[in-house]
Amino acid sequence: MSAMGHYWIFVSVTMAGQVFRQSLPSVKDWFQARFSDSETTPHPTIQKTLVSRMRSHSVSNGDLPDGQPTAIESLRCFISNEIERTCQELTIRFGETGGFQLGELLVCVLDDVDVNKPLKLDQPDAAYQPLAAKILQRFDPQQAQLRANL
Repeated sequence: MSAMGHYWIFVSVTMAGQVFRQSLPSVKDWFQARFSDSETTPHPTIQKTLVSRMRSHSVSNGDLPDGQPTAIESLRCFISNEIERTCQELTIRFGETGGFQLGELLVCVLDDVDVNKPLKLDQPDAAYQPLAAKILQRFDPQQAQLRANL
């Protein structure tokens, strides 16, 4: 899978602690229509554009009219892939000495389980928010990027 696939493939964890990847064709089509040259566009540029689109729409209502996928879903996919990648790196580096496995880490942080359920980004004090929602609320693409190494 190309790195661009991370913008439309959602990673979650099953009840058994197994990684589950769900390709979202409507998000893929939406993304590719807006970033036709995505293979040559740097991730920070894509992320700035997606965050700008996300913040320019009413996030409390979820999708745009007619169920059109939003930048939020694409960013949630990307974040889920980055969480998985980071957990894999931590497991490789520290898992044996720390006595943990990948699945044990993932269930703690890969908690955005339903990409079809709109996040309430405008309600930071909601009873529960997945890590992806917290990241999207605080993320400033002018100061950082969602991907650690390009």
